[in-house]
Amino acid sequence: MFIEDGRVRKLADEIIYAQDKEISEMKYLLASIAEDGKQPVDPKTPAPLVDSVEAALASADVPVIDPQFLAQEDVSAALPEGAMCTFVYTEDSQPALAVGPGTTGTIAAVRLSGNVVRIEGDSMGAFAGGDLRLTLAGRDGQGIAELMDQDLPEVIMELAIGDQLQAGYLGYLRCQ
Repeated sequence: MFIEDGRVRKLADEIIYAQDKEISEMKYLLASIAEDGKQPVDPKTPAPLVDSVEAALASADVPVIDPQFLAQEDVSAALPEGAMCTFVYTEDSQPALAVGPGTTGTIAAVRLSGNVVRIEGDSMGAFAGGDLRLTLAGRDGQGIAELMDQDLPEVIMELAIGDQLQAGYLGYLRCQ
């Protein structure tokens, strides 16, 4: 009854998205710890800044890279020739990344800060546009072309903006 209310459905979808993304990020961190050992927390935490509401709302500072779910309409608009593969946080989640053919290689489509963006890349899963770098690779370092025939192989999606903001997610590759 309540789930039919648009506001409740929207909140339920946001909760599902947040949990899927956080599970994927936790799996990525646990795999990283198993491979590289524990890492210290970055000690360079900036001192808190007290500012006005207007200044806070006008700030372009993005504290996290938060790839959001892509709707089928988003994928179709960003990748007119269709998606070859998608990255999903969990086996049942919607895609957070779609990869399709481009004119000079491969194109990745991802939703960041509410906007769908296209990022040029190669067939092995390295994409870059402006300050944004995105890699998509098998858990053991295989390129995406090597994984396309497998049924939901585990893959790592890593995003970075410059040298300061980085995020990683361990999820699955779903290919057509």
